[in-house]
Amino acid sequence: VFSVVLGLVLNKVQKILPGLSNKDIHVGLVGQYSVTNLPTEIISFLNLGLNNLTINQDISPDGKTYTYKLKPGLTWSDGQPIKAQDINISIPKVNLETPDPETIKFLLPAKFAPFPSILNFPIINQKGLLPSPFQIKLKQRSSGVLTQVVINNGQYKTFVNIYPTSSQALTAYKLGQIDAIVNLPFLNQNLDLSGFGIINKFLDEQSLVFLIINHKDPNLNSKSARQGLAYALDLDYSHIPKALTTINPNSWAFNPLVKEYQPNPQRAKELIDSDLELELSTTPELLATAEQIKNSINIPNLKLNIKVVSSTPEDFQLFLTTFNIPQDPDQYPFWHSTQAGNVGGSTSEKLDKLLEDGRTTLDQTERKTIYHEFQRVFAEELPAIVLFHPQHVNLSRNQKISDIIDTYWSR
Repeated sequence: VFSVVLGLVLNKVQKILPGLSNKDIHVGLVGQYSVTNLPTEIISFLNLGLNNLTINQDISPDGKTYTYKLKPGLTWSDGQPIKAQDINISIPKVNLETPDPETIKFLLPAKFAPFPSILNFPIINQKGLLPSPFQIKLKQRSSGVLTQVVINNGQYKTFVNIYPTSSQALTAYKLGQIDAIVNLPFLNQNLDLSGFGIINKFLDEQSLVFLIINHKDPNLNSKSARQGLAYALDLDYSHIPKALTTINPNSWAFNPLVKEYQPNPQRAKELIDSDLELELSTTPELLATAEQIKNSINIPNLKLNIKVVSSTPEDFQLFLTTFNIPQDPDQYPFWHSTQAGNVGGSTSEKLDKLLEDGRTTLDQTERKTIYHEFQRVFAEELPAIVLFHPQHVNLSRNQKISDIIDTYWSR
């Protein structure tokens, strides 16, 4: 009790101190990551992916060879010049060639249009050094879960602490253990953040809240039942706009002309004509949204029961969760019938074919046509019911820290 009280007192004191108490900045992030799956916020902060360190990119006519030329004058954090041979990149089934110190070639076994998007991770050399001015250290549990990233830019260190839940990050912030929280999910509109310092809210269009439907469940394996469920939802979107598809609305591949399911009790009753009781699984972070979904059902013969889970359940009927939208419109790992990431088990031949064609077509105009059709078919087949892009907030102890967050950490 004494430790908690002391932490709260120190937190109040820190709020009125001018500037930073020292050169180090302590930032909180929410999520679960590994060394091979760094948070997008870290990648954006470092801005050291191969795409940002090269002059140009050349793709061979057969779409299997990608050639990159390094920018001149690049150095590692120890001051040594960057040579193509020093870069440590390993991608399964992709061969790497470095014909000269400025050139890197990737030889793919087959055409793969999203390939450039997977090169956004920070490059390192054999010693684990980054291009200047950054040095980075990673801390992880024995399970491989990332707990902290320490970034040294030569002027100050940024300690990025990673928390599994928003409540843990907020507790650490209240106790003065971190100076800011970046991209904190703001999924509960009743959450009171007054007194937390400087608060900047924004809509995160690179993530999504949706309801995954288990296509293997006998109550939900028909398209009519899934569409009936969509028509039965009467959620309040006055605080946050409804999303349309699983692709970022700012993407070149976004299709705004997909089928929308406005609340329609009559159509819902036609499609769900008998009593139906379903279990809605959700994580604690989305419990308030799950309650809103349950209370929004507009037909009397459909009932939802809520089950709180800590992670993606192996067996479920409906699963309310968040989805981090990939930078490239390719979503093959999540919706193709052969992929483990397709947790709802959808088996649409149309979706499979579109997902296959989308990642083997290099021309962007053709890809746009493919992904427009993918979004249209997705809205018909409903592997998931798309709900909304969540709000996020950046919390900062004072204006100086807020300025740093806005400059280096905002998406």
